[in-house]
Amino acid sequence: MHTVSVSLPKVSKKMESVPMEACFIADKYAISNRAVTELAAAFRKDGGKNLEEYNLSVNTTGRRRQSARLEKAADITKWQLGDITSKMYALHWDGKLIKSLMHVGKDMERVTVILTGTDGQEVLLSIVGMEGRSTAENEAAKIIQVLNDHPLDTSRIGALVFDTTAVNSGVWSGVVVRLETEFGPNEQLFKRLVNNWSELNHNNYTLVEVTAPQRELTGYIHNTITFLQTWIENSTKETLRHDYLELAELTLLFLGGTVPAGRRSITIKAPGAFHHARWISKTLYTFKVALFRCQLGDVYAPEELEDITSLAVFLAIFYTKAWLTCTSAADAPSNDLALMKNLLKAEASISKDPMKWPAKFLSFVVPARQKLQNHLWYLSERLVSLALFSDRTSSDKQTMRKAMLRYHDATDSPQTRKQEMPASHQLGSKALKDFIGHDSWSMFELLGIDSSFVKLPVAQWTTSDNYRHGKKVVANLPVVNDAAERALGLATDLNTNKAPKSEEQLQALYRVCEGCPREAAWTGNVN
Repeated sequence: MHTVSVSLPKVSKKMESVPMEACFIADKYAISNRAVTELAAAFRKDGGKNLEEYNLSVNTTGRRRQSARLEKAADITKWQLGDITSKMYALHWDGKLIKSLMHVGKDMERVTVILTGTDGQEVLLSIVGMEGRSTAENEAAKIIQVLNDHPLDTSRIGALVFDTTAVNSGVWSGVVVRLETEFGPNEQLFKRLVNNWSELNHNNYTLVEVTAPQRELTGYIHNTITFLQTWIENSTKETLRHDYLELAELTLLFLGGTVPAGRRSITIKAPGAFHHARWISKTLYTFKVALFRCQLGDVYAPEELEDITSLAVFLAIFYTKAWLTCTSAADAPSNDLALMKNLLKAEASISKDPMKWPAKFLSFVVPARQKLQNHLWYLSERLVSLALFSDRTSSDKQTMRKAMLRYHDATDSPQTRKQEMPASHQLGSKALKDFIGHDSWSMFELLGIDSSFVKLPVAQWTTSDNYRHGKKVVANLPVVNDAAERALGLATDLNTNKAPKSEEQLQALYRVCEGCPREAAWTGNVN
């Protein structure tokens, strides 16, 4: 009897065709699965490899990218959370209604949930989708769920950053978020500028014109030009947002100022995307219409150009400086009080002699003053203490210190009722010390700052380790919602029919693309 043995060829396991790092690069630059597969095959072949040894299919590439994305997203979140060494977190949230990727033809509200630390770290936790009707209770529950899904010490959340809508800032609502979803179409007033932009001579613009009776404006204009020149000179490429720089340059150009020596000359850029909800986009359009008003006589009615030019003057001398300095928590109390005083002063001057000001100027000043009155958060007893760490309030620190010590030594307990802000007409005579109260001491505890330096003379504060630590903490305290807005922009860019249909994959894609900044528009298929 003969034994016959048959040797079967050994089947070797095929190798992955797309390295993990290449998966992240493909997500970063929005490359489709098919393109990634073809590129991988081309590189392997060019390197003399046998393509039969690799898994080269669109479906395999897609699965590879999905698993790599989940793993990378988890790693990014883990190490970013580990890098937050500060004692206090700031919780940011913002929302937007965008097209649902899971349900064709329907919209979904997405809320960004972000943590930042006083050490400058920023962590995107989620861009969570809201199912069903969006209410304050539902959105608060979603945010809490996101926090509970991460290894966080929620007791370290000491600051909330949000848009001041009625629902968000309601006294009894707790941690609540409400989307700003009412985005109308491009304003027809500004769309006319876009439609006629190519016909304009962009080197032929008209500066602000001050008539003889309006000489009072020259002081405002001179002060604004001086501020803008200093701000532009001190700005760095690493810390500067392009729209902020454009705002500063357009304002400076409109007022007749020149850029500091060594800085590039000002170029008026073509109108960009107009966002109904973004104040700065409207302001940039306003300045551009005002600068080219002499060429737009056939596009706008004379009264429209007059109103837009008056608005541009108002924005230039009152709002630009306030906007460019609003990111400093330490300067916020003095900035808000100074802006209110300037508006009150202008309102009184216009009421006395309207001819000293541009047409309809009062219709800008009064609503601005009324709106600011409802948002004087940084003049509350608790937050006004931030001004102790400002380099711009040296003359106020001594009087603020005396007020702080007076309340610290008082035996009566602080009032529990809501603090009443003085009427706007009373604010003109107020100083920062007038807003100090019992609750002013609580700011130090919330931010983990040792307040013992307050008992020292002001001249010795800069030598105090506790003061220097507090100054560093406050310098990194976020007071604007840029982090959440950037994340919403990311969600909007990735919201195409080629994005993942799985919520888990979509969240991983958000984390990977946020962790690896993208430089190209999203077009790829990453399913």
